[in-house]
Amino acid sequence: MPDFKTRALCLSGVVFALLFLPGCSVKSVSKVEVVPDTKAEILNDGRLLVHDFGIIRPRSEQSHVFTLSNSTDTDWKISKIVENCSCTVAQTSTDVVPAGDSLAVELAYRAGSEFSNDKRDTIVHFEQEDVSPITLRVESKIRPQIVVQPVNFSIAAYEPDKKIQKTVVVHDWSDAGLKTVHFCSDDSWISILTARQDRDTESEAPFPPWAGVLTVDVKGLQAGKHSGRIEVTAREKDLEYSTYVNVTLDILSPVRVVPSNLFFGEIVPDETTTIRCTMLVVPDNASDTDKSLWESLVIVSDLSSETLKTEIIKETETRGTLVISLMPHTSDRLQGNVTISIGEGRYHDLLLPVIAYVKRESLTSQERKENDGENVE
Repeated sequence: MPDFKTRALCLSGVVFALLFLPGCSVKSVSKVEVVPDTKAEILNDGRLLVHDFGIIRPRSEQSHVFTLSNSTDTDWKISKIVENCSCTVAQTSTDVVPAGDSLAVELAYRAGSEFSNDKRDTIVHFEQEDVSPITLRVESKIRPQIVVQPVNFSIAAYEPDKKIQKTVVVHDWSDAGLKTVHFCSDDSWISILTARQDRDTESEAPFPPWAGVLTVDVKGLQAGKHSGRIEVTAREKDLEYSTYVNVTLDILSPVRVVPSNLFFGEIVPDETTTIRCTMLVVPDNASDTDKSLWESLVIVSDLSSETLKTEIIKETETRGTLVISLMPHTSDRLQGNVTISIGEGRYHDLLLPVIAYVKRESLTSQERKENDGENVE
């Protein structure tokens, strides 16, 4: 039988090969999962055996030898070993646990690629019906040298010149403690200030975390979605680590109109056709004016006032109705825009396209009279 070191090297190679087979994957999560107290789970009859690898690095390979003890006077024969993850591989020198003796089972384990509290079970089944399966459990705390939380910011902004602040925390899981942590971004609307922060007493990190205050400046940005990122660089002695924080900013109007496209379809000349839209207003939105958002709404159109008329009906502080009435005096196709100015021009204007097809008259008045006379006869 090969010695422990030789077998460990062989097993690490087997785990590496299995991890890269098609369909194999390693479970990893981006936040700490609550792991129960496994010591309290160990049964008196030895049907659950647990080993905790403690803090390990992502993708690192570990191994542990479990001992299956048989205190009965009958040999146990292993029928199968069921593993719930391709990240574990079990190996034994034989498939029999002798009566009154024990059998060593070596379990190789490869850690996932991200920060997580991991727990994996391998179940050993026996041919004897009266012998219950034995569960071999390995646990670990997978920790990169630096862990940034959160890794993604999704920010919605209504105010046109507001500065929004968030906190970025860098947890230090390095071996000797991080000497420096730097934050930087190439996006002009993102700035970040580094400040050393006392360690969180509930944190499992061996060194105090670092913190940065992220500031997003909305002023001057167009309405819509903006994407940026922050590079986080940390140095431990002569080693340097880096990662990124993604920032998504969605600049919204405090007033929304549904539907936002005013498509009238085919309409008749000199007849009024009306579309009623729902208006949704963000409540208590700061406008820095003496008027409320409802009072500050101004509607203009590039279509004439004889052709298009508008009305706003306020129902509640957050909801109302926009009424658009169209009366064409031509047989041409109508196309224009209705623009809603909000907060005395401080916000991005809402632009509502107006499209209508005017029905053409196929008969003249004289032709209609002649046809009516023929029908009477």
